[in-house]
Amino acid sequence: MTALSGYRAYGLNIASEFEIPGGIRSEQLVHDADIIIRRGIAAIGIADAVNGPYTRNGSALLFDATGVARYFAPSPDQLLVEPYQGSDSREVCELLIATALPMLMWMRGGIVLHAAGIAPVGRNEAIAIAGPTGIGKSTLAAGLMQSGAKLVGDDSLCLTMRDNEPVVSGLSAMLFQSNGPNSLRTATEIPLDLQVDNTRLSALVILRITDGEAPKAQRRLQSAEAIEAILQNRHRPKIPAILGLEAAVFQQCILHCRTLPIYELTMKRGDIAGSQQHIASIFSDHFRSVRQ
Repeated sequence: MTALSGYRAYGLNIASEFEIPGGIRSEQLVHDADIIIRRGIAAIGIADAVNGPYTRNGSALLFDATGVARYFAPSPDQLLVEPYQGSDSREVCELLIATALPMLMWMRGGIVLHAAGIAPVGRNEAIAIAGPTGIGKSTLAAGLMQSGAKLVGDDSLCLTMRDNEPVVSGLSAMLFQSNGPNSLRTATEIPLDLQVDNTRLSALVILRITDGEAPKAQRRLQSAEAIEAILQNRHRPKIPAILGLEAAVFQQCILHCRTLPIYELTMKRGDIAGSQQHIASIFSDHFRSVRQ
């Protein structure tokens, strides 16, 4: 049996036979794991429901990435990975973090956002930047990190509630950037001093693209608009659907929107610098209002 390695990811201790790109490596975590990932037979039995690559049987869930691997979660704290014969081990690990781990976060009761999380300089809290693939979330995060901000996670963030406050976590050891929706992503390792394991979420910024002139200020969303913004920016939304969690997720969104400021920022296509200035302004304005 292959030895397990310890990782810190999504605010949890994970023991895994497979590499977790973006997870914080620590062998001390193996014996105190919240989740165990092993190579095994991904057999789910008779299906209760099928939605795309996902199959449910009771509370167990299978993600079948044809040609790469089958990822079977019999429970929220266990994952069995069965690679297809001849599959690329790198692809197996990439889909582990892109879909299989977020699948477990949904099963554990979180809301998984398609977003990057950044902790501003000198703050023990984060702002999440959400939006469709290729809009520039990772590039914006990288630019803000050049000014001293720290990374909570990229591509997917798990939003939970702790002590009646929204908290986010992710894979804080790696940033994934691309030059467009159809280009390959490049991974950049993040130094330990620029990583944040999990922290309070202070605001959520939703990015939208325009080919015309972008507005000069962001717009804060209220009530139904704010709830819809969270729902539209979920990561792998087929997973909560097949698990029958839609009603529970909607209730969580209502709770989060009572205290979590959600902004819409329309960015001109390709104007990363201008968008970065707007997000920095949101940082400044939001934290100034909190202090007052």
